[in-house]
Amino acid sequence: MTELIHTRLIARKTCDPPDPRPIRAKGKNDPLKSEEIGSFWLWAWPDLLGWPFQITWLFSPVTGKSKWPGDLWGLDDRGNLLIVETKVARNDRGPQDPFRDFIGFEESPNAKVRRESVFEVPALRYKWLRLLKQERDFIEQNNSFLSIGKLRLVKHPGVVPYSYKRSQTWTWPQLYLHRIAPMILGKRSEKKTELSFLERARKGNSRPHYFALFTVYGEGTPSLSGKGLDNYKSLRESAGKGHVHLVAVTARPVRRRSLEVISWRLALKGFHSLCEA
Repeated sequence: MTELIHTRLIARKTCDPPDPRPIRAKGKNDPLKSEEIGSFWLWAWPDLLGWPFQITWLFSPVTGKSKWPGDLWGLDDRGNLLIVETKVARNDRGPQDPFRDFIGFEESPNAKVRRESVFEVPALRYKWLRLLKQERDFIEQNNSFLSIGKLRLVKHPGVVPYSYKRSQTWTWPQLYLHRIAPMILGKRSEKKTELSFLERARKGNSRPHYFALFTVYGEGTPSLSGKGLDNYKSLRESAGKGHVHLVAVTARPVRRRSLEVISWRLALKGFHSLCEA
């Protein structure tokens, strides 16, 4: 096991506590013990990632890791593609290997969808537009239920994490309604994404930046398994040292009805995770 060291604080955010009912419907007790939470928080606050450029998220793949590995895909305003894999760090989970699927992806850079490389703008834009429409349909159909706190777990694809009948949306209804939904519905955000696509195409569809995001619970410690460390080193060699990043995020109560979400950068002793695009 290789523990990851805390190098610097990235951001602090405040939000309402989660609604436990959707998680209990899945047979779970703690609404914070989910891998998808990290991705959901990044949708609400992209700056939790600590990236130096402005990010617009594209979609959150929930299946198909051979073509769409990771849990969250996005673009920055320089045209860089960002792919995030989320893992949990808690006492009942062992060391993690967040880079496993990325290694296979790097070894098969010609993975294609509709005859287009998934690295390239046509395939990315096609998937984004299709899921964006589905997300907007979901908002239109469920806005009133989310507003009054009426639970309505439904299977509905979209750009935000949607596994387990979109349990994260219903766990964090206010965060979704007041931060995520306005970005998805807003024409300004859509225009920014289109401009990022243009910039990516202009720069020749550069190699992605890969992120491991550890969502930390309780006294959990972010760590890499032996294979995880090997894959971290291998990915740095194939993708470039400045294209592999380690980040952690956690939440803690600060008032009776508030949570503070905190993120920080991680590193291995002797390695440096650069933020240079």
